[in-house]
Amino acid sequence: MLERNAGRLNYTKLIKILYIADREHYRKWGKTITGDSYYSMENGPVLSGLYSLIKGNYFDIHMQMSWDLFFEKKGYDVIFIRKKGRGYWFLSPSEMTLLDEMDRKFKHFSYSDLIRYTHDKERFPEVKWDKANGSSLPISEEDFLIRIKGKRKMKKPVPPDSISQ
Repeated sequence: MLERNAGRLNYTKLIKILYIADREHYRKWGKTITGDSYYSMENGPVLSGLYSLIKGNYFDIHMQMSWDLFFEKKGYDVIFIRKKGRGYWFLSPSEMTLLDEMDRKFKHFSYSDLIRYTHDKERFPEVKWDKANGSSLPISEEDFLIRIKGKRKMKKPVPPDSISQ
């Protein structure tokens, strides 16, 4: 996504687009793109690992060092600094296609437009940004999945004596 945006993108915008992409990819193909953990913050959903990498405080120093070879943060932007040895090899065709779609759909949104977009309770009821109060609240996997797949009806248990042998 950074390469399609002159190698630079506001990190809030990047995080919001990737959250939306993860939801959409899961809805279509049963898995997310990033594999990250999600949190609600005052500005909406956040990919926890990505946010830590951007801030330079990821818990795994080796992962942070790898990230730092390719990206740097300047102000509120993430900049793609290493053009050789691109890491596209680890993205599937469905992931690449969806990320292209997301880039086209949200290219002209500002970071504040995306904050407003992800604050929409109809679209993102799992994001409890209004309860974060300057902190972060985990978005449970259950909440994430219910929004994508819809509420599942629980089957009534079959009494043991009604099961034919």
